[in-house]
Amino acid sequence: MRNYGQTPAYDLTVKSNAKIDTIDKVPFDDLPVPERERGIPSIAFRDVGFHVNIGWPISQEDKALFERKKVFFFWGEVQYRDAFDKWHHFAFRLVSGQTATGSGGTYTMSPYGQGYVAG
Repeated sequence: MRNYGQTPAYDLTVKSNAKIDTIDKVPFDDLPVPERERGIPSIAFRDVGFHVNIGWPISQEDKALFERKKVFFFWGEVQYRDAFDKWHHFAFRLVSGQTATGSGGTYTMSPYGQGYVAG
């Protein structure tokens, strides 16, 4: 993700979750309630990217992911305070596409359904 605003994003926190399932079993709703707790607040400086990383074990049952019978869902919400002390949030809902070229076990992610919601 990247802060495209004109000022830093303060007290930035991210909550996220992931699941491997069939494409018809979408695990998130409009405002996800991920299982993971928010981390320590940080600052995202203007025009600087930051990563939201999550490792996920792949069970024997989930190996159908490699055969394109299952997909990887990743969703969550970023919250931050702008330089004018106004709070904002950014919700994301992503689904895996194809395996990233040259990266075993790394998948490209695309917006799913409503995609991104900012406020």
